[in-house]
Amino acid sequence: QSTPSLENFIPAYDYVIPEVVSTDKIAPDYLHSSLPYVERQNPDINISEILLLLYISGVIMFLIRFLINLHKIIQKSKLSEKISFKGYKIFLTNDDTDPCCFFSNIFLNRDDYINGRIDNELLEHELEHARQSHTIDIILIELVKIFYWFNPIHLIYDRAIRINHEY
Repeated sequence: QSTPSLENFIPAYDYVIPEVVSTDKIAPDYLHSSLPYVERQNPDINISEILLLLYISGVIMFLIRFLINLHKIIQKSKLSEKISFKGYKIFLTNDDTDPCCFFSNIFLNRDDYINGRIDNELLEHELEHARQSHTIDIILIELVKIFYWFNPIHLIYDRAIRINHEY
């Protein structure tokens, strides 16, 4: 390799920039008193801050939704009649909802249970949900929804887990 000739290069010198001294009395005082002082601010809006704020807002919203649903389940269990059945608790509610379980608690409609409209197979099915602790899976996917609310893939996982529980 050959080195380029130094003829085409311009030498650089260390220049010292002189210090500029300014005074406050450049304009007369009467000009300063009549004009309002306007401070120009640079916009400090950062896209990452906006996205972080949006993410945190979504997490708070889904966390509140999760806590409200937990509160509803706790209230439902407090207001319902309790029956012990094969080591599990059956809560008879006045809600017109399908049978469901939460940990070792099974929620059934009071009228359907008293009138014998709940099939034994359905009751055994709900007992199996309680035995296999399906509530833990549901809570875990709900926590995933809280922190990954922006990713639609959790909807597919949620649906797959619920279908897997039914079979």
